[in-house]
Parts: sequence; structure tokens; C-alpha cells
Amino acid sequence: MEEQVRHTITRRAALLAFASTVTVVLVKLVAAAISGSISVLAEGLQSLLDVFMSLMALWAVKVSAEPPDREHPHGHSKAQHLSSAFQMILVMFTAGIIVWQASL
Repeated sequence: MEEQVRHTITRRAALLAFASTVTVVLVKLVAAAISGSISVLAEGLQSLLDVFMSLMALWAVKVSAEPPDREHPHGHSKAQHLSSAFQMILVMFTAGIIVWQASL
């Protein structure tokens, strides 16, 4: 039962993160439309990547809650680890592009 409670809390946190991210993106895009600022628009569009990451976290939480089956006798908990690793690789890739662009 304790595992179920932990998973419910994790899922709610992932949903809150997703809702918060979507709200921030919408506020930035509205601010860009009102102000006509290209930098605010760029920031809003960049934040769409955060929405994607929040969706990935929601997916990982959902998959990791699935019970063990024939193909995954120890469960699906590694979905969260794979999701985190993908996010880390994307952040490192983005950092590399920033460093590369800064050196031009």
C-alpha cells in the first residue's frame, strides 16, 4: 500500500509540474503577443521544450506504476531512469550548442 501512496504523490507532482509549465508558456506567449517582443516570444517557444519534458515525466511515472509482467518480471520502474537519462542528454546537448555558439 505504501508503494501505491508514493506513486500517487509522484503522479500528482508530475501533473502539477506539467500544468505549471503549460501556464508559464501561455503567459510568455501572451506577453510576447502584447509586447511584440521577439525575445519574450523566443523564451516562450523555448519553454515548449519544458512542456515536452513534463509530458515525458508523466509518461515515465505512468509506465513505472505498471505491475510486473512476463517481459518485465521486476516491474517497469526503469522507465523513470530512462526518462531522466534522456532529459540529461538533452540538457548536455543544449549546453554544448550554447558553448559552441558562444565561441563563434
